[in-house]
Amino acid sequence: MIYTSPPSQYKHGRWAPEWFDRLADPQIGEFRLNLPNAAVVITSDASRSILDAWDDLKSFFWLVLGFFVLVNVLVFWLLGRSLRPIGKILGGLSEMEKGRFDTRLPRFELPDFRRDQSHLQPHGRESRAKPCRNQRLALVAKHPATRSSSMTSRAGFRLEPGGGPHVRLSRR
Repeated sequence: MIYTSPPSQYKHGRWAPEWFDRLADPQIGEFRLNLPNAAVVITSDASRSILDAWDDLKSFFWLVLGFFVLVNVLVFWLLGRSLRPIGKILGGLSEMEKGRFDTRLPRFELPDFRRDQSHLQPHGRESRAKPCRNQRLALVAKHPATRSSSMTSRAGFRLEPGGGPHVRLSRR
């Protein structure tokens, strides 16, 4: 052996992980050139190219991870912003459930919420009449049959004894 080239000084002391080195190794054998009284043997060392590929892959990974996080934050922000009226809708339904049928929902910008709003507002108007009727029925059911005749005439119902603890209400 007359000459051996020195190791590369490019990114000296740094190496790609072994699993990546095995994955990216080109598996190039040595090249032998036979001359009359000598031989030239060329052996390639792909370790620096593999290290460059590893560095590029790490940079690409961080770029993709940053993009993924940014897209997720953007999607969650947009969804949160567009679904914000649901809280107002649920609050309005809760108020109606408590008997406050004069509750009105604000005007929404999204067409789907505007359509839901237009369907919910009439329910509030229709339900305003129900509490009066329900209160009258509750009063009728609460009072004994002897005193309830005057109340039933105002409520529009007649008590019919059914023989037992049950009382049947019927329209006059």
